[in-house]
Amino acid sequence: MPGVGQSSAPRLYVSPMLTSPALNNDEIVTFTDSARADITNNTNSITLDGKSQIRRPDAILKADTINYDRSTGTVTALGNARLFRDGNLITGPGLRYNIDKVNGTITSPVYSLATGGQGQASQANIIDDNHVNLKDATYSGCSCDEPFWQIRSSNVDLYNDENEGIAEDGTLYIKGVPVMWSPYLTFPIRAEKKTGFLTPTYGMTSRSGLDLSVPYFINLAPQYDLTLIPRYLSKRGAQLGAEFRYLQPNYSGTLTGTYMHRDNELDRSRWMFSWRHLQSLGSVLGLNFNLSVDWNAVSDDDYYRDFTDMTTITQADKTYLNRNITLGFSGYKYWDGYLQIQKYQTLQDATTTDIYGQYEKVPELRVHGARFDWHGLDLETTNTLTRFEYPTYFGSKLSDEVIDQTEGHLRPDGTRFTSYSTLSYPIVRPGWYITPKIGLHASQYETDWYTRYGQYSFYSQSGNQRRSVSRVLPIVSLDAGMTFERETTLFGYPSTQTLEPRLYYLYIPYQDQSDIPIFDTDVSQFGFASAFSENRYNGGWDRINNANQVTLGLTSRWFDRDTGFQRLALQVAQRVYFDSQRVTLPFESPRTGTKSDWIFGAEAALTNKFTTQAALQIDPYQARQPRPMLPPNGRPSV
Repeated sequence: MPGVGQSSAPRLYVSPMLTSPALNNDEIVTFTDSARADITNNTNSITLDGKSQIRRPDAILKADTINYDRSTGTVTALGNARLFRDGNLITGPGLRYNIDKVNGTITSPVYSLATGGQGQASQANIIDDNHVNLKDATYSGCSCDEPFWQIRSSNVDLYNDENEGIAEDGTLYIKGVPVMWSPYLTFPIRAEKKTGFLTPTYGMTSRSGLDLSVPYFINLAPQYDLTLIPRYLSKRGAQLGAEFRYLQPNYSGTLTGTYMHRDNELDRSRWMFSWRHLQSLGSVLGLNFNLSVDWNAVSDDDYYRDFTDMTTITQADKTYLNRNITLGFSGYKYWDGYLQIQKYQTLQDATTTDIYGQYEKVPELRVHGARFDWHGLDLETTNTLTRFEYPTYFGSKLSDEVIDQTEGHLRPDGTRFTSYSTLSYPIVRPGWYITPKIGLHASQYETDWYTRYGQYSFYSQSGNQRRSVSRVLPIVSLDAGMTFERETTLFGYPSTQTLEPRLYYLYIPYQDQSDIPIFDTDVSQFGFASAFSENRYNGGWDRINNANQVTLGLTSRWFDRDTGFQRLALQVAQRVYFDSQRVTLPFESPRTGTKSDWIFGAEAALTNKFTTQAALQIDPYQARQPRPMLPPNGRPSV
């Protein structure tokens, strides 16, 4: 089924002329590729020796030696027996099979199913064309050499029509480690959905006691399914959860929710709701529109602390629940953008004295345009208009006096317009590149300042509360690098090593920005992702650093010579400042010194599928006083 936003691809249909013909006991059998043949008893018994084969329109049997009794349809194969039927392949040292009745026995089989499953057993009993019984068997749904999961059982029954495998006395292994035993396990044998119980989860927490969930999956249709999750918590009671998934050519999504009628600890109901939706809305006037929804809600601040999911233990740390609706557009040659509403449900921890806040965007309009390689030039512009509002209520921790004085406002609200347009001229040649770039950033702020009461509703950084503020700044940069290569070895394997020096120069003149409010901007963590960026502040553009600086970096990579797969990468970088820092966030101390921290990085592929990373940051001024740490969003908590 195509993904959201994609058109339905043409479908292929099986021609009636390609379907398998109806078979009967009189179907002609063809023998091929046999070195010797011995026919006895009026041709009813045939023995084939040496690369022997028996072929029918619906099955192929190969072995070193094959004896076939045409009167009974029984085949006995010895030595490297291979039976291929309906896309399923079973191999073993010996086989006894009845072609007409479609049943038989294979000793020490190794099997590979057309559905992708594989495994081995001490014996396979082919009951009929739908049912295979395995003794002392292993089964995995992956046809790879090292499957992620595997079921081991003394007795396994595979039913092709029902898409079901049943394992008695079965143990589930993940990466060779036993994780669950059950006297009775069922599992699908094809890559299709199947109604049935999923693996139960259980645990113990101090807030909720014993926690047991038994999910039940319902395959409603190929494009819909439902999972019911009855759950029992010994301290709180019974809870019912559900997850509904849907998939259509133009839209898809998930609805998730839980409900507890009465929490024994709090004597009230508790619930959770989540909706994620993606949809293609089609094309209008040359623009393609799409819709995305991510809306979450819970009954109270402590929901995730009390109802921690055993499979996602980090839920207890949730502070904000995202509530976002975005209408996106793209097309019309070079343009794209979105109109969105971004809100949050703040979950206040009752054990702390802080009140957390998060600016909401109600709404935000973004229009982006880009044209690359226009007479060698790259042109890009990003324009954003945002209305910021700070929530006015966070529970009972604010006194009535504070609420009366501030009318519930703990931060200023406002509207921000930003426009950043750039022009660059990339010069790329074999082994080196250089990219000069110039940009112009323009901002306009319209701010609603509220009465300050104590620590609430801050003034601007300058102490002035100007409602209208504008800012225009040029941004100039030069990015250059080279790549050297040599043939070498890495751990004995032939490799290609690169040496990639890089220089990035940035200039931004100083402008006083202390009377601009802070809506969604904070200091970015210095690292490889930010070392070659234009602004040391991330998020919005409430602060733009003054800059006269150069960043020097060096990277070396090792690639497999035959495949080009990257096995190892080492990086080092440092920034050198020619001017002192004059632009800061409120409560941020300006930088001292003329050099940044040294940053080192390494990335190694231990296997073709397993990669590890490490990073190290060293302060070149070990004796200087440490900088104060900023709270989230670069502003103090209240």
